Amino acid sequence: MSIFPQLFIGLITALQTDTLTKWAACEPATALASAATTNANFPINAADFATVCGVPAMTPTYIFACQETSGPLICSVTGELLVPYPFFATSPEMGVSVSGLEGGTRTAIRLDDNTAQAFQAVSSDFMDFVGGSWAAFAVFNGADDLRTVTLMGKGKGTTSATPTVDGGTTFKLDTSGRIGSSNSDGTTSASSGLLATDLCTGLWTGAAGVYNETAATIGTFHRTSSHTVSTSGLTYVALDNYFAFGQGIDGGRYVSGPLDLTYLVFFEGAAAEAVTSAGINTFLNQAIT
Repeated sequence: MSIFPQLFIGLITALQTDTLTKWAACEPATALASAATTNANFPINAADFATVCGVPAMTPTYIFACQETSGPLICSVTGELLVPYPFFATSPEMGVSVSGLEGGTRTAIRLDDNTAQAFQAVSSDFMDFVGGSWAAFAVFNGADDLRTVTLMGKGKGTTSATPTVDGGTTFKLDTSGRIGSSNSDGTTSASSGLLATDLCTGLWTGAAGVYNETAATIGTFHRTSSHTVSTSGLTYVALDNYFAFGQGIDGGRYVSGPLDLTYLVFFEGAAAEAVTSAGINTFLNQAIT
């Protein structure tokens, strides 16, 4: 079996309209005004993030501080909204108090043990990655033996239950807390493989998945370790399905143990190609106290 089973984020158009329309009226400017703030350890400004990492070109396209206590998650850069996945019975916990970050004042989103819970974008246009590089960075704390939590999932085919038939991409925690990335154009696929390190040990950490179109590689980065493979022969495609993250969206698998997420950052284009293990390590060294 592939370490990246087919991504299940297909939506039924007739059902999605009722569930998501109420959020569509929230303009980006309004959303930005309501976005939760955070201190310098977890910047909500793209330029500040790059400064903290010590890599000027490592400027995020989207930052989700994950400090909301209810409602949608709000991107502090663009005002984009992520809402609880409408086809699951329960939603992720929000505003969960956690220790070890910002003197104990920071909160997190919690994906509960053995429960299908997720967020998805209001707009199917969000993070379409139209033939370009992408990167995703997450700061999280997971229970031991966690598996199959998708930190970024985007596919092609708005009503397909198996969008990876047409193309798709994932960045995810899998068996025993190991992390990896994959890309598919519907014909050819490439996977970074899983890093050997178990990142789910009950301690805060972070990692990034990077697809570098210019270098034709896909990789996974964690502090001083990384693993990249060639994507030669893969023609990346525009992805028109809804972006989502959580557990249970990957073929219905969600045996995991709880996972706390406190920061999600996404990059497109040249900024994605600037993401490095060194930059991630610098960020984590100042953020996790």
